[in-house]
Amino acid sequence: MSTVQDNLKAFLKQVVQIGDVEGAALITRDGFEIETQLPPSINSETFCALSATMMGAAQTASVELNTGQPHMVIVETDRSNILCFGAGHSALLVITVKAHANLGLVLVKTREFLKKIEDELGK
Repeated sequence: MSTVQDNLKAFLKQVVQIGDVEGAALITRDGFEIETQLPPSINSETFCALSATMMGAAQTASVELNTGQPHMVIVETDRSNILCFGAGHSALLVITVKAHANLGLVLVKTREFLKKIEDELGK
């Protein structure tokens, strides 16, 4: 019988198989690692903490603008993109993708896994 942690690890392994995805992390909303599949060149502790900070800043801006809760934040850079998704009330799914990636495909596929992750975490 597989555990929640085993299932989350399996989901993240599948996320990184999506074309041009370089890494994925499932983190708490306050920046602690739940499960990661990141390249060795990325310091997971720093990445997780800063990703949560990024989503927190988006939430603060959304409150100030009275626009509701953000569901996703995208950071586009010269060499890669960082996509941060809300994963239920207590977690975030953060992925890194190559700059030339087909973001439409990545978003569609990632959202499929996001639903599975939310179900596993009990939303």
